[in-house]
Amino acid sequence: MRVLKSLGMFFVGLVATWIAVVAIGVAYMNVFNVFDRDGGGSMGLIFMVGPFFGVIGGIIAAIWMWVRSGKSKAV
Repeated sequence: MRVLKSLGMFFVGLVATWIAVVAIGVAYMNVFNVFDRDGGGSMGLIFMVGPFFGVIGGIIAAIWMWVRSGKSKAV
């Protein structure tokens, strides 16, 4: 059960981090008027930077769930 919770939390952390990184990147591009005519910067953000940080966020979330679910209950 502990493994399934950690695996589920990995995917939740991956998606949440991916969405957050892409949103922050797009907001940065809008605030600082980054000109991206061909869309290369946006595609790099969505398909390279987002997944990279998404995997890191997923690993952190899975480790956090693994540690949290392994603690014994205080009586």
